[in-house]
Amino acid sequence: MFKGMEVVDNVIDYRMRSKGVEMIVQVIHDFGDKRIEMWSCDKFHDVQKCPNQRDTKGRAKKALNKHLKQASTTHNEVAIAELPDGTQYKLDGHTRDYMWYKNMLKKPVYLIVMVYKLKTIKDVRDIYYQYDNSNAVETNTDKLYGAYNQFNFKPKSKLMRGPMTSVLGAFFRKEDKADAEYMINSVFSLLKYMEIADDYNFDCSKETSSAPFKAALINAIINDGDDFDPEFWRGLFYKGTEEKNGKRNYIGHALNKCEHLESKSAGSVFPQIVNILTHSYERYKKKGNILVSSCNPSKTNKYYITQQILEIAQL
Repeated sequence: MFKGMEVVDNVIDYRMRSKGVEMIVQVIHDFGDKRIEMWSCDKFHDVQKCPNQRDTKGRAKKALNKHLKQASTTHNEVAIAELPDGTQYKLDGHTRDYMWYKNMLKKPVYLIVMVYKLKTIKDVRDIYYQYDNSNAVETNTDKLYGAYNQFNFKPKSKLMRGPMTSVLGAFFRKEDKADAEYMINSVFSLLKYMEIADDYNFDCSKETSSAPFKAALINAIINDGDDFDPEFWRGLFYKGTEEKNGKRNYIGHALNKCEHLESKSAGSVFPQIVNILTHSYERYKKKGNILVSSCNPSKTNKYYITQQILEIAQL
């Protein structure tokens, strides 16, 4: 979209620089220990990088398809450090600066620069790590609850108040989980089914509140619509196993098979657990709560997660 404009902008920038024309630094406010200024991108470009900056080129390649895929109003906020002798170092914005001058990202018209007045190069490194601290990065759980807030969803049940990121991921296996809109879109798509599950307020144990159990429940609600039968799930989450003369009800068979799987890696057995629970539920709907000697689902995981939700939501 901006390719042509970037060329024009660069020509204008070049001509202005060659004539010595550059945006004059404008001090917006001086707080004593730091100040806020307005700069041109060219002035920021000339500031040397932080001594411990990581691989900017490599980070740019990753950012190009993710958070720096297109220009944003937030991109014109950067920070630098200034030592007593006037030496300045970039604290953040290295990747954006690289992309601006490689025509990978449209440059902003101006930059709002936070200038930190520091005493030593060690102070520079310390502040740099505060800007580039992985602990400050928004986690998937943070994004999930942000999406909940956007749609005013406040889960009441113990089952639905627990972790849900891997549950959503099971329905959207091919989506880019790092995409800024992923969590919003996935919650939007599943919201009405999550609300139904929450309204049933199923009592659950630690074992039966795991992600595959919740995914199987939501999958059943989606597929069944008005024909959804909550009694199987009520018994399942409450461990309603019945046994007699070597036979078990469908809930008992499902829990027994899942118990042997859950000792393995959760990710690798996720579809198997969903398949077992869904198969037992389908048998329960046809036969009722009877005792049977076996209940063996297909090994092809044919009951695995519904994939049509994206189409339903028209995302």
